[in-house]
Amino acid sequence: MIKADQPTIFGDGLRVGISSREDGQMQHGWVEQDDAVTANRRKFIEASGLTIEQSTLVRVQYADDASYDQIVTVTKTDAGMGMYTKEGTVADCLVTTTKNLGLFLPIADCGATVVYDPSNKVLALAHLGRHSTVANLAHKLVNHLVDTYQTKPSALKIWVSPSISAEHYILEYADFANGNPDWDSHCTTIDGRYAVNVTGYNLSQFISAGVLAQKIQVSEVDTAASNDYWSHHQQKNVRGQQAPPRFAVVAALK
Repeated sequence: MIKADQPTIFGDGLRVGISSREDGQMQHGWVEQDDAVTANRRKFIEASGLTIEQSTLVRVQYADDASYDQIVTVTKTDAGMGMYTKEGTVADCLVTTTKNLGLFLPIADCGATVVYDPSNKVLALAHLGRHSTVANLAHKLVNHLVDTYQTKPSALKIWVSPSISAEHYILEYADFANGNPDWDSHCTTIDGRYAVNVTGYNLSQFISAGVLAQKIQVSEVDTAASNDYWSHHQQKNVRGQQAPPRFAVVAALK
């Protein structure tokens, strides 16, 4: 864990930690044995003041029929789900009001986004990659908190993990932005390709939903340029090849 990269916006309400390469692989199902990955998870989670037994996985799944906006509520009965093997409920975002239940999300380039309602003691951890961003998960999450917990958007505090910058996130196609003015300042053409600012788009969605800009903290670390965090871009294997290792974010209500 790199101290300078940990969030500082939440005060005493949450425990939040982000791992780095030195903490090891955090995703089951790749080259490393599950036991080795679990050991890495356990050590990192304990360093964040939590336990793996009382944590649960944000299990993102890419599929042709996926909507990428699945928000799932978890409680103490979900403790341990997905933490020892690649299993559990598929979700793009987990929400909880249970204290000391760690929400755990492995990532590489996508923004792990912690959303905290300090008034109602509600915590959410969302995977905001391109697919969920296009699905407007950020705006839908705020609406969900308002409808379910009577959250006031202006009270929310948000932190976005290290993620890939528009400078390095270049796509051959960006059909999702065509005719959508919300994307105008977040998708620019460069030599016939498209530089996509995923984090910038999500910030605009949070703010349009009523979140105050001064209550959003975004990591300045660009995973595509940093040696401290794994990146799909760096590994050059996002086109159907084996994905690189992942670092992780864990968050829990105190």
